[in-house]
Amino acid sequence: MKKENIKTALKVIFSLGLGILIFWYVYKDWDVDTLMDNLRGVRIIWIIIPLFIALLSHFLRAVRWKMLIDPLGKEVNLWTYTEPSWPDIASTTPCQEPERSPGVAW
Repeated sequence: MKKENIKTALKVIFSLGLGILIFWYVYKDWDVDTLMDNLRGVRIIWIIIPLFIALLSHFLRAVRWKMLIDPLGKEVNLWTYTEPSWPDIASTTPCQEPERSPGVAW
């Protein structure tokens, strides 16, 4: 293997290992059985509707950016404008701890 390939592989392995370690540290005290029982009682429509609205808002944000940037002579497809907003969707998932949103009926 080339030195560059080894360096890239080590970066990927380190990043994945760090991510798994952080994920484990954050969720190690959660009771999986209680979580699964709670998820079985969820009405799926209350997940689908906000997800659809979030996706629609990100799509409309991409359309707005496309309308602003296209007159400058930069022709880019719409998907490229949606990519920066995907981390926003990932960070606002409904899988928050109940203590963080006390007004929500869990």
